Amino acid sequence: MHSDRSADMEASNDSDDAGIWKKLADVIQPQIQAIMGINASRRKNVRSRNEENPINAEGEALESENIADAVEKISGSSHNSASFAVRQEVPREEREERAVKELNRRGIESPSEEQVNELLTRRVSIVYESLGKEARFVDVDFKLGTVLVKVNVNHLFFSEYVDGMDGKSKTAMELFIMSLAMALDATELRNQQQNELLMTVWDGKLRDYLKQIHVD
Repeated sequence: MHSDRSADMEASNDSDDAGIWKKLADVIQPQIQAIMGINASRRKNVRSRNEENPINAEGEALESENIADAVEKISGSSHNSASFAVRQEVPREEREERAVKELNRRGIESPSEEQVNELLTRRVSIVYESLGKEARFVDVDFKLGTVLVKVNVNHLFFSEYVDGMDGKSKTAMELFIMSLAMALDATELRNQQQNELLMTVWDGKLRDYLKQIHVD
């Protein structure tokens, strides 16, 4: 009887995991398709951050950020997203203060009004930060009323693979991560606990796969 109960619990957990990934796929696939549809000429005309020091960049937009932001502005803002909820509930002045603090953390001591406004009006942005070896590879924050994606430079995946990517490969990786972040934004208000679980499970799987590579 006990073994039957355990089997039922395992089957239930597998079903829950499958449901989480199904929901993610339903949201993320249109995001990826939209990104792929962006005109290539637009990508040639955007500036990239200094590749030598992406953490303390002077606020210049990444190519991937410009592509993703263009897609999101075409598709329109979801009124059910976590970032939209922040824009509705948190006064602009308070979000500007948060933006200044965010830019300060990036090494910009006295950000201009233009830099603050850029950070608050860009639908999705990405920053490389030292979050610690045990922290997840990707974290997502909605406190500015936007989707802020933090990539952990201390993570094994970054040191082993991302750090050595060429520009085109890095842009593709950033687009994938930002599309994932936008999927989380769209579902966060309804599925906060599931989203948190999904990101934790995803990172755990990533670490397991990387460890297997080193074993082999």
